[in-house]
Amino acid sequence: MRKDIPCVPGKREFSSGRYFIAEIHDPRSMTEAYERFVLALQRRETVAGLFVISEQVSLGHEASASDQFRQCAELMREISDLPPEALANGGRLGKTVELDCPVTGVSRSFDDFDAVAFVPRSLDESDPLYDPMMGAPVSCINFSSDIYAFAMFTRDIALRLKKSEVSNLGADDRREVFAYASKQWQIFARATIRNYISITNIQKCPVSLSDDDSVWNANHQDPAFAENHKQQYAHHMPLLYAPRIVTAWEQFFETGYIENQSVETITPFGFSSSLQYEQGLRL
Repeated sequence: MRKDIPCVPGKREFSSGRYFIAEIHDPRSMTEAYERFVLALQRRETVAGLFVISEQVSLGHEASASDQFRQCAELMREISDLPPEALANGGRLGKTVELDCPVTGVSRSFDDFDAVAFVPRSLDESDPLYDPMMGAPVSCINFSSDIYAFAMFTRDIALRLKKSEVSNLGADDRREVFAYASKQWQIFARATIRNYISITNIQKCPVSLSDDDSVWNANHQDPAFAENHKQQYAHHMPLLYAPRIVTAWEQFFETGYIENQSVETITPFGFSSSLQYEQGLRL
């Protein structure tokens, strides 16, 4: 399935064997799989999770994207505070997971482990919800945290370049690692958006990057679980949000204190209007 992943960081984690994968067939199996996923996160065995709907229960390709998204939402019933109707209509299924930060080594709450549904019919140009960014060969739900993934990536960089945990580095080496990781994370994100542009009929489903590569635009809101109508949203690239994360890390190494900021202050949700877009760029 790796060849079907336009997301560059996701493909990297699949290749490294750090993607938790489980087959689900009802809400109970989803709950049990999610609990195993959290344990794997706590043991630092995984970075993200993919929960694949069993072929035995998955709706066929004749079903609409809307129906397929609704089935995904139904399977989240036991782990979501929102009803399936709300999840299928733009609701967010975000989980907070207490984990040791891969960079600071300090336990903290990562509140952006978001679930996003992907379905086959989103790849079909004839479907009203056509959007390859939300498409996959099989119906599945992805759980990931941008903040935790970036932290793990930064730790990987430190171990590769400096042969050391970040927390054991001196200030100069630490800054070098942070700068390199931030630059590479932006490159990964830019390549991901360009990959999606290359497989999308942008006349039917606009996808774009701003001229300075600081914002990506798409026909859905990240991190909505699923949506039953399409409109444009603008989202921050790592060029904007990575410095906020690095600043918090640097604060910790300088003072021993790290502020638990909410996800909205670090990686804001998509902005649906030009006014919100301008406000988002000033955050």
